[in-house]
Amino acid sequence: MNDLTAVDILVNPDGTTLGRARAWNARMRASVPEGFALDASHHPHITTLQRYVRTAGLDDVYEAVHRTLAATDTGALTYRAVALGHADWGVPGQGLAAILLRPGPQVLDFQAALLAAVSPFTGSGGTAAAFVTDPGEDISRSTLDWVDGYVPAQIGPGRYTAHITVGFATLGDLEAVEAEPFEAFTVRPAAVAVHQLGNSGARPHAPAELAHPGLTGPAGHPPAHRRVRYAVGCAGNPPAGPPGTVGLPSGGSGLVCGGSVGRVPARRPWWERSCCPGVRRGGGSCPGAV
Repeated sequence: MNDLTAVDILVNPDGTTLGRARAWNARMRASVPEGFALDASHHPHITTLQRYVRTAGLDDVYEAVHRTLAATDTGALTYRAVALGHADWGVPGQGLAAILLRPGPQVLDFQAALLAAVSPFTGSGGTAAAFVTDPGEDISRSTLDWVDGYVPAQIGPGRYTAHITVGFATLGDLEAVEAEPFEAFTVRPAAVAVHQLGNSGARPHAPAELAHPGLTGPAGHPPAHRRVRYAVGCAGNPPAGPPGTVGLPSGGSGLVCGGSVGRVPARRPWWERSCCPGVRRGGGSCPGAV
């Protein structure tokens, strides 16, 4: 067993946001057809915290996230999508595009609470063995260092740059797209998950600046994730799932929604709880499943 595991504690956004992200991804792939698609292996997400954690303490990490989420008013966790920007990702003539988000103060409080909760179980100096890899795949030094340096580089006001990555495009196309009017919209969380990190193809994963006027602070993009199972449920009813599936919260008084359990190809366990914001008794369904 590897001593350390590289994890991303992330937010899966609501269904409307998923649709917008996939629409942007389609535009990016029209520019760079060989770029990645937002699919089961590249699910739109918002990174909240990345850490190396002790593999032997993964269950403690899951429980720490569980406690933090249970103590959080998930209905108050909101982001405002304000622009489309891009990062220089070391690919000549191309940039990595993202929907840039302005996190609400409760999001920053949630990030701080997560950091405090999982810190007793973290380590440093992770190697490639901490990540999910395909046969023959290596993990770049920039990726190793990025996870080690996430704290403090991406923690708190003026540092944390929340975003949803939507794909690669040529710099010329990005210039044109970013000049278009952007209709701001609110992003709400559907679920909080813990994923193991891994590389995304052969693309470099160095920290980068997300370029857009009026937004400041360092930015970066997490490596890709692989996941073994997912579970969604509400109203305090834990879904029937594989061993280790965690029961999900009610999302607040008077809320109810359905759920599902499924599998996607991957290798390491992860954990997810649905937030189910805004789903009222007798109507709607939980937006957290993929």
